Parts: sequence; C-alpha cells; structure tokens
Amino acid sequence: MAADVESSERQLWHFTNRLTAYFRFPGGCYDMTALRAIAPARVTVIQYDDPSGDAFGTSVPAIIAQTLDHVQNGSIIVMHITEANAPLTVLALPAIVDGLRARRLRIVKLSTLLQAR
Repeated sequence: MAADVESSERQLWHFTNRLTAYFRFPGGCYDMTALRAIAPARVTVIQYDDPSGDAFGTSVPAIIAQTLDHVQNGSIIVMHITEANAPLTVLALPAIVDGLRARRLRIVKLSTLLQAR
C-alpha cells in the first residue's frame, strides 16, 4: 500500500511540483492494518464529510445538488479528476463553486482548513 501511495505522489509531482502530504482511502474505508501499511509513505490520512457523487455520476444537476445539499462550513468535499470514472466533474464544478460562494463559503486549501481546526 505504501508503494502505491508513493507512486501516486510521484505522478502528482509532475503536475504540482510539490507533494500533497495527504491521502484519502478509496471510499473513505480503512482500518488499523491499512494505516500501518501506508505509514512509510508519511502522508496524513484525511476523511471527508461531503461526497459529491461525481464518481460514476450520470447527471450534472445531481452532482451539484448532492454536493451543495450536504456542504457546511468546514466541509471537506470529495471530488475526482479522472475522466474515466468522473467525466461530469468538470461540468459540475463551476456551479458548485458558484453555489459555495453564494453561501459565503470560502474555498481553501486542505492544509489551511486543517490548520484552522
């Protein structure tokens, strides 16, 4: 597991020129065995409270509604960037951002959010 996380970090490095330092288990599911297995990767495991429904989503309005109906101040929204399993994310994102701003919620980096907590 640690090798998989480290491989992902190396791939992301090509796009961001920095390590993410955070890891979300697929589906948000993990146990102590999984936590011990990825410990060598030296990432902080995070959880989310607002699943956007974009993975394998079939409706842009449904993704927007799912995200905005559950968001609150301090939420961590999980969204995907892969066209293979989340091709509608890019279409839903502008309306989600507009909806967050209309509620006077600020979009911040995860590190900023976690530091404030």
